[in-house]
Amino acid sequence: MNLRLYIDYDNLNPDQKRRGLLDLATRALLASPIPTEKISGRCEARVYGGWYEATTLTPLAEAIVVEIGRDFPNVLPFRTKRGVSGRLAVSAELACSLEAEPAHHLFNTFRPRSAPRALKCVDPATSGCTDPQCPLACLPRFFETEQCPKQGCTVQLGDVLFRRGQKLIDTMLACDLIHTSRAGCDFIIVVSSDDDLLPALRIALLAGTPLARLHPKTYHQLAAFPPGGAPFFETPL
Repeated sequence: MNLRLYIDYDNLNPDQKRRGLLDLATRALLASPIPTEKISGRCEARVYGGWYEATTLTPLAEAIVVEIGRDFPNVLPFRTKRGVSGRLAVSAELACSLEAEPAHHLFNTFRPRSAPRALKCVDPATSGCTDPQCPLACLPRFFETEQCPKQGCTVQLGDVLFRRGQKLIDTMLACDLIHTSRAGCDFIIVVSSDDDLLPALRIALLAGTPLARLHPKTYHQLAAFPPGGAPFFETPL
């Protein structure tokens, strides 16, 4: 029996991250009633996230590599749809490439991103500031024009206000779902509440691969798939 466990790391809650991937994999396998008569097999776990800043592993990625090296491979319990217990040999890795092309790493998956366009800034005086020399007084104009209000300064809003975030990861996970569902995998477990994955989940089901979607977050929306396709199981983790 051949299983996949896909973990959307950014979608985990802080407590799940603190308890670690071994605990998460154990809980995921026990929470997913696997439609099989077999009591043994193997499971490949892939952990998705923005692991590369340019071509360098991020500190978080390095820490997870150490964790994986410490806790995997391992033998973990699972249960079948009939309630029979079994054991799986579980390996784990960072998802740094597509399963269809494992030799080609996808770099630059953690990168600076511009500030959201919907950000607004109001005059501090309207929020109770009484200092006529308030250093924040220039910010509303800075946000509105996206150009430093000081004459001669060429600094723009995006030069000083940005956020770092993962890129390509949802698409990579979706591609792996579709590829694996057509490559003879017996069962797929996806740990994510991200609705962007729903089309890929549906394609996998229509390809005949049963799967489970486990929600790491308290507030989530269940998939509303029409009848048809392989068995689908969905539950909080």
